[in-house]
Amino acid sequence: MPTEADPGRILALLRDPNVESQEVADAAGVPREEAARAARLILGIARAKPEDLLTLPPALALAALRAAVESRRPELLAALAGHLAKDVAKEAKRALHLMKSRGVA
Repeated sequence: MPTEADPGRILALLRDPNVESQEVADAAGVPREEAARAARLILGIARAKPEDLLTLPPALALAALRAAVESRRPELLAALAGHLAKDVAKEAKRALHLMKSRGVA
């Protein structure tokens, strides 16, 4: 699955209520159902469960990672550090380290 899509752009699309899930799916290179699920998770990031993020495709997981950072949810980052996609895990570990160094986590 492609992870070359810009996570910031994907996150903006997921948060925009005027964007259809198919448009997000096309931008991220994932099935529409996964894009819709990611949008629901990101809109409810304050209540998101770590295990729900682990099953996201890499492009959507990177967008969710950014949402977790913005929402100051270190437990979500810790979960994403165990993601099967190496680039997602690496980025989550980096973000978690930055949060800890800033005294947030």
